[in-house]
Amino acid sequence: MSTNRPLCVDLDGTLIASDVLEESLLVFLKESLLNIFKIALWFFQGRAYLKRMVADHVTLNPAHLPYHQDFLTFLKGEHASGRTLILVTASDAAPARQIAAHIGLFEDVMASDGATNLRSHAKAKALVDRYGEKGFDYAGNAVQDLPVWEKAHTALAVETPEDVVEELFKINHDVRLFKEHKAPVSWQDFFSPFAFFTSLIYWIPFLIFDAAAVRVHSLLGWIALWALTSSAELGADLVSMRDEPMRPEWPRRTLLATGAMDLPKAFWIVGLGIEVFILCAFFMPLIVTLTILGVASAYYVLEKGEPPRGHLLAARRKQFKTGLIAARALPSMLLVIWSLF
Repeated sequence: MSTNRPLCVDLDGTLIASDVLEESLLVFLKESLLNIFKIALWFFQGRAYLKRMVADHVTLNPAHLPYHQDFLTFLKGEHASGRTLILVTASDAAPARQIAAHIGLFEDVMASDGATNLRSHAKAKALVDRYGEKGFDYAGNAVQDLPVWEKAHTALAVETPEDVVEELFKINHDVRLFKEHKAPVSWQDFFSPFAFFTSLIYWIPFLIFDAAAVRVHSLLGWIALWALTSSAELGADLVSMRDEPMRPEWPRRTLLATGAMDLPKAFWIVGLGIEVFILCAFFMPLIVTLTILGVASAYYVLEKGEPPRGHLLAARRKQFKTGLIAARALPSMLLVIWSLF
């Protein structure tokens, strides 16, 4: 496919099966959950400003990012043939240059600069100003890339949803698709069976007492505990997925680290679990609500820690989970005590 036209390559979702800003936010939040207030403050000053400030506080390791290997092999072939490759991304320039230096294929980098968010129409305009309409080929992956593909000579779509591909063929007939084989990931993969079954401890007061109020609180407590601990476990996997992404005892963390699981969907599920907990909290005794919050917080702190290595792993994990079951029994017992008065 080598031509004299430069091949302009998107970064997030195209070169890597992830998003630089999302990866950076996870690292920043792992340092301190209180950083969420800084993130909110920066966000209200614009996405480009947010990206620049996060980039100033976080340094990603490019070697740990999940690259689309088939597409990367293609880029290496294009580079070997003498073609000019340009990394063009809405991510901030600092991490973009670090990734470009790590890959060693790109002649130049065009990226967001703290003032301009180089995305969609802004990216299309920048490329047209530099190379002229139809004077470049472009590799992207998302609906935001449609304005860029429209101005490009050849459109390369990497791991692109089918509905976006359909729209792409309407605006550009010179299209090449890149699709890697990936094991399907379902919604159930985002949730922990352990969190579900151990939360069933909340049915103890439901079975013991006939009072309607107790049964309602048992049901709400079960839902709240399951939702919040599931969010805590998924959140722990998110912030720790780059520590040791290929450890077999962390299958979901590995799926997140390799890009098989969608990070925005994972963020959404974490937020949903927190919202469900807050909704249930309005109808539960305060002491039970606070206890569930404490158990989930401790669960998050423990779960995101590095597991022990070697032959002690199985025993330590069993001890850890046994302790969690005991901790989860505490809110249930408090609910039983509260129902007696």
